[in-house]
Amino acid sequence: MISGKRRRVRAIFDDTFHRLARSEGDVIELLVKAVENIKPLCEVEKVKIAGTTYDVPSFVGRDRQQSLAIRWILEGAEEGRISKSTSLEKSSFEEIVDAYRQRGIAHMKRKNLHRLASVKRRFAHFRWPTRTGIKIFSWIATEVRYNLNCREHDPTFRSFRHAKMDAEKNSSPSGGDFR
Repeated sequence: MISGKRRRVRAIFDDTFHRLARSEGDVIELLVKAVENIKPLCEVEKVKIAGTTYDVPSFVGRDRQQSLAIRWILEGAEEGRISKSTSLEKSSFEEIVDAYRQRGIAHMKRKNLHRLASVKRRFAHFRWPTRTGIKIFSWIATEVRYNLNCREHDPTFRSFRHAKMDAEKNSSPSGGDFR
């Protein structure tokens, strides 16, 4: 999609948008929602302080959020092509739908970036003179921890300990089974 191949890119995205219109409905709404789901809140920058380089999390501006999201969707479409026999139109269609449903390669890139920022949040004080940034990164860390440990927060998940407690609670006091 580089080297001035504008007609080829236009044909690819025309076909992609036709596929989206046939399967999902409103193309513009779907594309906007897909980009919104992929936009990163923060990123990690390298900052050199006293001869040591630190990975410091920082906020991402609105324009950079949008450009990163679109770039990740396009990269995901390129990576999603298993072989050259899979068309770029089909792979970009699948990546946009996956981004809309918060799945896929682009969503994993966003999740990995947020995870890295939450791990490096201890260096956030190199970027902000106040504790506001640290509070926001602790919120991001909570979101990442929730996504990583979704089994703990899932009300339908029952651990072995809970199952054992339920079995003890429901057992009859005499120990026998009366029918």
